[in-house]
Amino acid sequence: MNGPGWRIVLSYQTILVQASWSGVRLMVGYRALALGADPLFLGLLASCFALPAFLCALAAGRLSDRIGGPVVALAGMIAAAVGTLGAFAFAHQWTVLAAASCIGLGHMLIMVGQQTFVANVSASGSSDAAFGTLTAAASIGQLVGPPLVTAVASLTASSDEPGPNTTAGLIVCVVLVAFALPSHIPLHRTDRSLTALPPSESQPTGTWALLKTPDLWRSLVVSGAVLVSVDLMYTFVPLWAIEQDVNPTMVGLLLALRALVSVVSRFGLTRLVARFGRKFLILGSIAAAVAALIALPFVGAWGAVLVMIEPSWI
Repeated sequence: MNGPGWRIVLSYQTILVQASWSGVRLMVGYRALALGADPLFLGLLASCFALPAFLCALAAGRLSDRIGGPVVALAGMIAAAVGTLGAFAFAHQWTVLAAASCIGLGHMLIMVGQQTFVANVSASGSSDAAFGTLTAAASIGQLVGPPLVTAVASLTASSDEPGPNTTAGLIVCVVLVAFALPSHIPLHRTDRSLTALPPSESQPTGTWALLKTPDLWRSLVVSGAVLVSVDLMYTFVPLWAIEQDVNPTMVGLLLALRALVSVVSRFGLTRLVARFGRKFLILGSIAAAVAALIALPFVGAWGAVLVMIEPSWI
């Protein structure tokens, strides 16, 4: 498959799985609340989404190098679909935790597999353009997913029961992943057709040696804190919405706004880095995000517009 061909297929796959990922976290949060979850349980739920990446990311990367990124991404899509099915098939809080872990594992495998594929297919070309395709498609998926899933969940909700129809919303998430499955075939063929690179004479870098890289721990801590805050926000937004009487569709639009601002902010990011420096922008963005997220419990839907805009610069 030529350059434009694999980019189109990869973009198609990424948009669908990212739309599902951003929507399923909302629906699982609403599902847990409908089953009587408290804030402590929601914290555990956010941990279950993130734990697989913490435990398995390095192993998944090695596996992806051996068997190919598209195969690992396929396994991730299957795991994510199974976890999403489990979230609405078993109406119990603890099964929701297990489903969240399976979903988190699945989407971690998808991301690792896609990144490995992009690295391989762009080995002899421009990796910046290739990874730009992946990140742009992910942003589109995060823009489309929340309003789509919450709109379906709201429109199919019963007037006799409060809250959205989480079963319908979760089914939409499964369908999105199911539509992405056929994209594995052309991506796998492209990956198999790549010319194997000659083996490197240098020894592979071990995990502990990698962790000794200067300033790596600082980068890991900052990146981890940002990712954890996003996971917590997605998980706790349903609780905030119920307390503030905010419609689920509005929640989806707010998260879509966050994704949109994140995309738009990239256009001027290079100039801002050149003028103010990367460190200043990172610290300033994190400080603004902290202030905005602290304010979220005290504002309604319109106040949340500013909250969703601020963290997006990260």
